[in-house]
Amino acid sequence: MQLWTDPEFRTAIFRVLYRGLGGQSLADLTTGAVSKAANYFNELPPGQLEVVDFYVWIRKVVATNVMSGFYGDLSPFSDPRVLQSFWTYHDEMHKLLPGIAPSLVAANAYKARTEVIKALETYIRKENDFGDDVPQFTRDRFSAERKFGMSIHDSAKIEVLLATALANVPTLTYWLIAHIYNQPELLARIREELLGAVVQDDSTSATELRMTLRLGGIKDRCPLLLSCLQETQRHNIVDSITRTVMKDTAVSDGDRSYLLKAGNSVQMPLSVLHANPNVWGDDADDWVGDRSLKLGYMSSPPPGFHPFGGGKHIW
Repeated sequence: MQLWTDPEFRTAIFRVLYRGLGGQSLADLTTGAVSKAANYFNELPPGQLEVVDFYVWIRKVVATNVMSGFYGDLSPFSDPRVLQSFWTYHDEMHKLLPGIAPSLVAANAYKARTEVIKALETYIRKENDFGDDVPQFTRDRFSAERKFGMSIHDSAKIEVLLATALANVPTLTYWLIAHIYNQPELLARIREELLGAVVQDDSTSATELRMTLRLGGIKDRCPLLLSCLQETQRHNIVDSITRTVMKDTAVSDGDRSYLLKAGNSVQMPLSVLHANPNVWGDDADDWVGDRSLKLGYMSSPPPGFHPFGGGKHIW
């Protein structure tokens, strides 16, 4: 991708990413994805739902609706075959990292990635990103790439990377629900809490209670649920923070000093940061839903909490 050496392109695309993944734009993306999911659940038949594999079902439902919120109703990931190819690639993409004969060394991941790229190429070629239900962030991203003459193939490859970043959401959702339902008393408290964020619909009848969950009310009225989410991020996300050393830097742990040489990379595993007993307590290895409430970490994130890479600043 020769364009990445063009400072004007880098400035334009990073400006789109900065605007799109924060503030109102991020809120719109979240609202869009939740609305898609809500429509799915509202259309389920009343009564019991039998699910053979809860993890696979959650992953399918959440991923499909998150991607639809990201790409609109014509999302390529709405095709079950494309979505399955994406998960095949996602689960085996580590085999592609060496970059040595990927079609042989990592045949399944290579083939699956190729199929996802082709589906995204079709989406871009048909200009499906111009749809009315496509968020501004997605439109701006493709607009910048077209403006600078990026090929459809390269644009599709970038989208695979973005889609991979979104893959955390279904997995995180599964663990959040699994942890909560594993503790009946906690589940009852959260259900009681959620009642404060719903309103009864006018269409409610004597035989059917219809209620609407107000997304904006969750932040203000459901601190326990948000604490559970933060605890799931802390306990279950397996990742590392990677940064490039810009100049020779000496760091000390109090007993020894270490020289980080310019040009090298530094990796900080979240599994270590998020299990620090000095921050999280002696039971840091356990999942405790109301931990953030007890420790007073709801108004501002605790030191050393970096569930999605840490952003611009690390502290």
